[in-house]
Amino acid sequence: MKIIKQLKYYSKVTPDLNAIEGDYFNSNYKNLYLIVKNIQNFLQSIPNLKCLIIFGEKKSLAYPIMLACLKSKITYVPLNSDTPNYRINKILEITKSQLFISVSNKSIKIKKIKFFKINDFNFLKKSNFLKRNHNRNNNIAYIIFTSGSTGNPKGVKISYKALDYYCNWLKKKFKVFKKKCSQFSEISFDLSVVDIYGTLISGGTICSVENDFYKKFPGKFIFDKKINYSVFVPSVIDLMHKGNNLSNKYLSSLKKIFFCGEPLKKSQLDLIFKAKKNIKILNSYGPTEFTVSCSQIELSKKNYNKYCKRFVSIGKPIAGTVFKIFKSKKKFNKQKQGILLLNGKQLFDGYISSEKIEDRVLKYDSKKFYNTGDIVQKIKNNFYFIKRDDSQIKKNGFRIELDEIDNLIQGKIKTDFCKSFFKFSKINLVIKSKKSKKFIIKMLEKYLPHYMIP
Repeated sequence: MKIIKQLKYYSKVTPDLNAIEGDYFNSNYKNLYLIVKNIQNFLQSIPNLKCLIIFGEKKSLAYPIMLACLKSKITYVPLNSDTPNYRINKILEITKSQLFISVSNKSIKIKKIKFFKINDFNFLKKSNFLKRNHNRNNNIAYIIFTSGSTGNPKGVKISYKALDYYCNWLKKKFKVFKKKCSQFSEISFDLSVVDIYGTLISGGTICSVENDFYKKFPGKFIFDKKINYSVFVPSVIDLMHKGNNLSNKYLSSLKKIFFCGEPLKKSQLDLIFKAKKNIKILNSYGPTEFTVSCSQIELSKKNYNKYCKRFVSIGKPIAGTVFKIFKSKKKFNKQKQGILLLNGKQLFDGYISSEKIEDRVLKYDSKKFYNTGDIVQKIKNNFYFIKRDDSQIKKNGFRIELDEIDNLIQGKIKTDFCKSFFKFSKINLVIKSKKSKKFIIKMLEKYLPHYMIP
């Protein structure tokens, strides 16, 4: 993989440059590559290991494990530390993972599986792992779990080939050689692929945001750590504005922001350019099924107004990606507005769950296209997001199927009526049941991550 080759290259060319700066782990490129190789030896000492879980909030400790998985051709499944026990066990069952690696302070109850907790990598120095014959035919790099309309989490399989292609594009766009990039997203959110791999493939320093204060005040983190590049969901700008840390003072070192995960608004760009005039913006778009992002548009204070409609333009497809606008099941729309279909080298390898790939992938001109469910409009060769074609919503970048909430409730308790909806940036639930509100919330907390609780 390109990311591993580049990591080895920088370990020789810039060995003393910091690759990772975090609250729980710091390393230069020379030591990082050595640790990744040692973790690889540890992983390959486990017989028939094909898939593992990486769980927890100590993200800086997770990066070397993710890289070692890529080097070992072992599929990794990243999970947030706030994932409920029931959901974790469901994912273990679906993925048939053989190893659970925790980089968390949280205690969890999981089904019988080989469990390993990592607080540091000192154990690697003391151990000689017996390297066994290892199956390198695995083609899935990682599996990201998102909300599923059936009531169960939906695993999206991304291949090494798709990830490699995307990383090559990131290297061209993410020119952070010897510069610093912040890493705000949780590792279970596929946007984290951009800042983690985009920085390391370019020879920069990835700075992990791991304490609650900096998560609430991103501008303070950018200022304190002298960050040059940041990757955000657009709602982070609103958070910075409300917290009074969106100003030229806090953004003085910041050169570029990469946006993805939810629609970008003109009001958010207004706030950014008011705070810092010469900052560069790269707005992008893409579903998890298409390896993070597949479009781009570069914006500045001089040009951004002409690309603002209801939402800011998502730009044009990146090289190797084909956009098609779909009107109905039988014909494409000549009016240049309809459901967006995607084809290209970043297309996922299907779902690992009860979700059927046939429900989302269709053939056109003998090619596979992914049906995004996003209604878009093409104006002067640039694309604009309009709305969804179903009940899927985005909340702080997280993709949520409202049907999953409704189906879960109806499957667990008796109701006369149950319907969730999204308004004023909140998930709301209307329900008629003999069960109390307290009981219903407690039940939801058992099965759903916090961001999905109405």
